[in-house]
Amino acid sequence: MKNNLTVLIPCLNEAKTISDVLSRLIRFLPNISIIVIDNGSHDGSIEIIKRFNVTLVQEPLKGKANAIRKGLQFVNTEFTLLLDADDEYYITSIVPLIEQLSLSESNSMIIGNRLKNRMLFRSRIANFLIRTCLYLRYHKMIPDCLTGLRIVPTQLLKLITSHGFELETELNILCLRKNLNIIPVDIYYSPRVYGKKIKSTDMIKLLKVVYQ
Repeated sequence: MKNNLTVLIPCLNEAKTISDVLSRLIRFLPNISIIVIDNGSHDGSIEIIKRFNVTLVQEPLKGKANAIRKGLQFVNTEFTLLLDADDEYYITSIVPLIEQLSLSESNSMIIGNRLKNRMLFRSRIANFLIRTCLYLRYHKMIPDCLTGLRIVPTQLLKLITSHGFELETELNILCLRKNLNIIPVDIYYSPRVYGKKIKSTDMIKLLKVVYQ
């Protein structure tokens, strides 16, 4: 399954963490294809990324989904693993996601389920709000609908039209509309308190995606 999986990592000013993320990822999954999309960093992230045996792509148009869409141009595998560059997700948690993928139908999306007691309060509130809205509209409960760690069928990922942090919500909706399985797998997660790029105003955009 690893040979049929590409990792996409959007990166914007993550010089403090991107080295650890890449070194651990390469150590635990040495034969996996990795593409890092720099989204206009000016803190030295690009120079750090170039030290590793990964594909570096640059997308100046700001937005997480914009970065992912750029990286998709270089993906030739059936599945794509989305991973953030902020080192919040334990790299070891990728292994059980891959294992679950091998046991599931090919049209499944595997999501990393963060334990609630490990999430920041504002993240729990945002998750509850979007999860409830999705349930009311689609009658499907997704335990961690905003997780940034997930394995997605590449063809499904290519259907995204969002630009920023609406990415995860749009992926959930695409799966729900197409009756694809969304399978949660518990993961280890350590949130950072400072440097979070998602803002409260992004919640408005997420809600618009749910009800568009």
